[in-house]
Amino acid sequence: MMIEDKKGVSPVIGVILMVALTVIMAAIVASFTAGLGKVTRSPPTANLVVEDDPLTSPNNCTWYTLVKITHKGGDAIFINETKTIITNKETGDRIECDGVANTKLKWYSSTYNSSNEPDTITDYVFSTGEVRYLAVDGEGTAGFNVSGVFNIMIIHKPTNQLILDVDVFCE
Repeated sequence: MMIEDKKGVSPVIGVILMVALTVIMAAIVASFTAGLGKVTRSPPTANLVVEDDPLTSPNNCTWYTLVKITHKGGDAIFINETKTIITNKETGDRIECDGVANTKLKWYSSTYNSSNEPDTITDYVFSTGEVRYLAVDGEGTAGFNVSGVFNIMIIHKPTNQLILDVDVFCE
């Protein structure tokens, strides 16, 4: 008769289970710290209609409206979270604006201030049914005080994704 010694089997199985559990826990921790477990933010999706808005500025104003943008539906857009790029397709001239305004390009609603410049919007939310305008400073902004085809790009900065990319003919 053979005598069986089973004392050594139980500790070996215990060690294997502990090693497997440690490997699984390390994989879970690594996936969260490597960013695989984080929630990603998606850019707003909106139906924006862009059209030419010929020179609606008052007399003696160097700023003039380039395009009118109508929000026809979808998510609200926080303009201060956008980067707007306008490119003259014929000359290659380009203006960029982080957020609402800079010295050459600004978003505005429809009013002009006492200096005959478009009032920069203070309500950064662009919602369904609203209209906004993009105005450029015609003084010192070569390539934008002429008629032609312009590419309008609006980029959602937090996700670096396009919200709008459209060509429009402006007179």
